[in-house]
Amino acid sequence: MTEGTEDSIHDLDVDDTLRVDAQGPNFFFHINDRLVAQVTDPDYPSGEVGFYVESVDAPNAHIHFDTLTIRNVELSMMCDINTMALYVQSGPGKTYSSFAVLSNGDTVPPLGLSPDGEWIKVKVEGSENEGWVFNSEGFVSCNAPVDLLPTVSP
Repeated sequence: MTEGTEDSIHDLDVDDTLRVDAQGPNFFFHINDRLVAQVTDPDYPSGEVGFYVESVDAPNAHIHFDTLTIRNVELSMMCDINTMALYVQSGPGKTYSSFAVLSNGDTVPPLGLSPDGEWIKVKVEGSENEGWVFNSEGFVSCNAPVDLLPTVSP
């Protein structure tokens, strides 16, 4: 994943925390709540949890973990609209009809990502409607990588 040192790792007398967030083929590695690496493996869309640790520099090194916790990922993701007018389409494409308009400063919860990654499925605030917004050119910014969203079809 990476080589070198990491400033967030404590000295030997203080425990460190390794957290791995996985969503489909995307893996995000955090040490002491600091993102240190991101890996995508399209050959691994789902499966069992496994854990393997190795030190290349010291093959006989002892690596000890006091606690290993596995839990479901719970994302609290929100996306801000950064353009004067952004049409909400009924499907992931400009040929679909639009049924709402979002504007600069609006915030929407994302529900998924189109297979090509160009459209984000969102829930329109104040209604039960779900639609698609274009995910390009800085129109939308989210508080987490949109790659964490599940891929959904129209």
